[in-house]
Amino acid sequence: MKTYKLSGHNIKSLGDFFREFAEMVGVEYFGHNIQSFDDCLFGGYGLQSPCEIHWHDSELSAKYLDHQCLAAWCQEVLKRNDFPDEDSRREVEKILDEASARERTIQELLIENMRSAFQRSGGTIDINVVLK
Repeated sequence: MKTYKLSGHNIKSLGDFFREFAEMVGVEYFGHNIQSFDDCLFGGYGLQSPCEIHWHDSELSAKYLDHQCLAAWCQEVLKRNDFPDEDSRREVEKILDEASARERTIQELLIENMRSAFQRSGGTIDINVVLK
């Protein structure tokens, strides 16, 4: 099983996370948004599955990848109004409500995306995230 190491010391913004993740999996660019990040998890390039991602000093990056960062991301997505359907829009609105209530952070959303890859891929992508 391939092991990847992500350093929380280098992550002080969502852009930093995308840059660090791309460097970690050895891709030059996969787009700097959550949709592109999710595509990278399933795209068949860079990330080798099955794998473990060890997110070292995750508590340091959690200070920056917080509920405010998630709310800002949601507001940006809603402003662009680029949704494939109304359910997608409602999902982003729900996430914004959770972020505004301090119930969810963007770091949690990123981890959820990685950990749910197995189920969403029908068992073909297996990613274990270990917070250190």
